[in-house]
Amino acid sequence: IAQIGVHDVVYVRAAFDLNGNVFKMHDIKAKVKFLDFWSSWCGKCRADMSEVMQYYNEFRDQGFEVLAVSVDYIEKSWKEAIKMDKLDFKYHGLFNRSLLSYLYGVAALPATYLLDEHNNIIGKNLHGQELWEAIRENLK
Repeated sequence: IAQIGVHDVVYVRAAFDLNGNVFKMHDIKAKVKFLDFWSSWCGKCRADMSEVMQYYNEFRDQGFEVLAVSVDYIEKSWKEAIKMDKLDFKYHGLFNRSLLSYLYGVAALPATYLLDEHNNIIGKNLHGQELWEAIRENLK
């Protein structure tokens, strides 16, 4: 399994949204995208989401979008975490944990990728000020 890195291209072939509809990564039109693989049982994932929500609110009108993709096995847990944490992102997805590891070499959560408008990876596992600066710089 190859690890993906900066300058690789990410394709989430299909994920399911909160209503059970299938969507694809290339359907999301934004200058900068933050792809966040997380789970309701991952404490660090959920703690980081409040920061990501702040950045989303700050930058979404400038072309920033978040795709929060859970690898929960239990759909109810995923939906409850979104509601409890007030995650108002437009795009939420549910993805198979085994496929995540197989396709992308992700071994631990959270796993995050900052993408350009063509889904090229421009940052990997960025947090805090480093993430904020990368979003701001790539929206110029």
